[in-house]
Amino acid sequence: MRAPPRGPCSARKGFYLAFAARAAHDTILHLAMAPHAPPRDNSSPEIPDLDLGLSQKPASTAGPGATRQQPPTPSSAAFEFDASLDDDLMTGLADVALALDLPAGANVQDPANRPESPRARRWPTGVTPEPDSALIDGALVRPLRSWGDPPKTWWQTPFYALQVYQGHRDLLGAVNPITAELRQVEAKRDQCLTALAMQLRSMLASDPRFAPALQALQATEAVCDIAQTQLQRLQTQSSSELQAVEQAIATTETHVTELQAALLAAQQALGSAETDLQREQARIQRLKIERRNIEQVPGKNPNKERRLAELSQQATALLPTADACNGLVQSRRTELKQAEAQVAQKQSELANLKLRRTALERSMNSSVTSASTAMTQACEQQTTVLADLGRAILQTKGQVPVADAPLDELMHYDDAVTTLCQRKRLYLAALESYDHGAVKRGLQVTALVVALLVIACLWRALG
Repeated sequence: MRAPPRGPCSARKGFYLAFAARAAHDTILHLAMAPHAPPRDNSSPEIPDLDLGLSQKPASTAGPGATRQQPPTPSSAAFEFDASLDDDLMTGLADVALALDLPAGANVQDPANRPESPRARRWPTGVTPEPDSALIDGALVRPLRSWGDPPKTWWQTPFYALQVYQGHRDLLGAVNPITAELRQVEAKRDQCLTALAMQLRSMLASDPRFAPALQALQATEAVCDIAQTQLQRLQTQSSSELQAVEQAIATTETHVTELQAALLAAQQALGSAETDLQREQARIQRLKIERRNIEQVPGKNPNKERRLAELSQQATALLPTADACNGLVQSRRTELKQAEAQVAQKQSELANLKLRRTALERSMNSSVTSASTAMTQACEQQTTVLADLGRAILQTKGQVPVADAPLDELMHYDDAVTTLCQRKRLYLAALESYDHGAVKRGLQVTALVVALLVIACLWRALG
């Protein structure tokens, strides 16, 4: 059953309503299909309000699975006409409402569920903050001071200077561990940056923005390779020379041992020859003593003459043996001197070889140390260039794709470095937050009092 005929006013209002609904449909569809960056606040997307001339209705709280309800028909009070809308107008409004149900493949995303853009997350910098990059709050420095406010009278300045000295000692004891921990964290951060640069190095080869950094890296790698080759060559050459000297020392020590054994044998042979000579000489000496004793007997006795003749024969018989023993002793002494000379010569050669070994080791250590220092500096320069390359990658803010794991690790190191730098700046600020003039006056007063005490003691001792 069709609605009763409408008047001209009702038809004009229905036309305006259909036109406004079509314009709203085009505007909403254009905003939904247009690509745009994620809103700053997901809770309040920047979508302009549309004034369709409709009264405000509470939003539906039905879930995703709820049945879609037919849009309510505007009342006559809202548009000030009595007649109901015709079928064509209702069909147009339904088409507009159904047109808002976009297909599943349409480029429409919920701002609350939109994935986070690479530029929206916190990106690490890998840079240590400058000492004066942040202001220091005096309220945070004040609790670190143990000396309080400056004194108002001159006689309190020595106690103030003593408190400042003790407080400085405590603060320096706290600053040193912070500095050591900061260096460790910076080293770990640079290692992470180096690993990141090495991982993405092949990807950066085609990017002209990183060409200077890659050229610098290649130069440092060449210097590091040269230093490493030189170090290996010095180590090999010094090792071969040292090995030759060690072998010569071992051979000389063997010769010295053999010569010392020969020297000992010569000493024993000389001792034996001297013993034989002394025995023969003792026999001749006994014959001489006996002959002298017989000659001292007064008178002439045939037995006496015969005995003297026998003693002379015996002494004459012993002379060749004594001469042979004496010659043997002289020969043994010559051999002993030759053995002693050979042992002394070999010992001198051994001492010279040991001195040469010491000098070679010293020269080798000096050369190897210099080469090692050069290689260490080259490797440190290479690490620095790699770390700078890693920082350059981070400055792109996602233009160079980086995994989340190294980014989170670097973010952790950046936060730790920032915290440690702030703590160190607080302690350093506390070290300087004393009245220099009051401390100077306190030292002057202390020195004056000590001088007066010394003068008084001397005056009393001399008086």
